[in-house]
Amino acid sequence: MSKRTSRLLLASLTLIMLISVLVTSAYAGEAWVYISQGEGPQLSASISGTDVGYEGWNYDTSGHRFWISLQGCCAYGNWWTLEDYLINIDDYYYSTYSIQETSGYRVQLNPELWFTDCDGKGVVRNL
Repeated sequence: MSKRTSRLLLASLTLIMLISVLVTSAYAGEAWVYISQGEGPQLSASISGTDVGYEGWNYDTSGHRFWISLQGCCAYGNWWTLEDYLINIDDYYYSTYSIQETSGYRVQLNPELWFTDCDGKGVVRNL
């Protein structure tokens, strides 16, 4: 009986740990976006929160600069641009933003002048 109880306890604890890891991963509070040559503007998934940090990398293999835009959303689902920054080739950008009146954040990578030869990535995350 004690052997069965210990196996059941071990299985239960394992299941609880697995569920907690999955829940933590699902609500990690960050969203990545990548842009590759041949692609136009790219959007990340959205995250919720009031204080966020966002950053972008324009790789040295990129053909042009691109904009990283932090966007916010209201309860009605309308997105607007909060901040923009033009990232040079082989460069990096980081900024933080805090606002109480938004229900979500996302970042967009947008090539300069509609070029499609950019390589890079961006992320928005809760602070």
